[in-house]
Parts: sequence; structure tokens; C-alpha cells
Amino acid sequence: MRGLALALVTGAALVGCGGEDEPATTGAEDARPEATETGAIRSASPAVGSPARGGLTQDLESSRVTIANGKLDPDRIEAQAGIPFVLTVEGDGQTHTFVVQDLVAETQIAAQGATEVQLNVPEGTEGDKQILLDGQEAGTLSVQGAGGVPDS
Repeated sequence: MRGLALALVTGAALVGCGGEDEPATTGAEDARPEATETGAIRSASPAVGSPARGGLTQDLESSRVTIANGKLDPDRIEAQAGIPFVLTVEGDGQTHTFVVQDLVAETQIAAQGATEVQLNVPEGTEGDKQILLDGQEAGTLSVQGAGGVPDS
């Protein structure tokens, strides 16, 4: 009996020992039909990257849209709260101002080529956010919570 107890304690101790923490993943990217890419970036947390934390990384979501007739194509983009997001906007020959309600202040979109717009999508900002081009509604950013469902 004493041998069994010792084996259980030793096994539990070995399970508790491990290497560095692994970043948490939700798998929500697989559930969305939108074309998104995933990469690794350093978290904005001051503690991340310190020797004690080992430089943990987190997912980066991205999507690409074009401008056609003053609207975005596609006109509905999905992002997840708590995960940084990069929207690449392809120009249509004219410069534009780009705004995402509550998330992105006025940003200039180049007339030609791609302009990357980085969005900080904090927790608690779930729901639909209006996207404006030159002050006119051009699309919607649907921000989903941790469970992958928008609150609105």
C-alpha cells in the first residue's frame, strides 16, 4: 500500500513539472467562414518577453478587403475580442479616411496598394462596429466574445 501511495505522489509531482507555459488557443478561428490568417506576435503586456515569462506569443487575426464604389468587399469582417487584428485594405485609386467605431481613429488609406490597419480589440467590445470610409458607412466589423458569438 505504501508503494502505491508513493507511486501516486511521484506521478502527480511529475505531471505538475513541465516546461514553459503554452499559449491558450480557443480554436474559434476554425469555426469562422471568413478568410483569416494566423501568425505570432508578442503580447502587449509588459511582463511578456521578460526572462520570467519566456516570451509567450498569442494569435494574430487578419483579413483582407478591397474598396469598391465606396464600400468594403467583403463588407462584413469578423474579429475576436482579446486578439489583435490586422485589416489589409486594398486601395481603389483614391485616398480614403478609414474609421472603425470605438476601435480605430481616422486612418488614411493609400490610393494604390495595400494599407494595413491594426486594431486593438479589447475584451468587452463585443458586437457590431460600424466601419466608415470618408465619413460614410462602408461595412461592419463583428466583434465576437471569447465564446465566438457576438453580443448584439
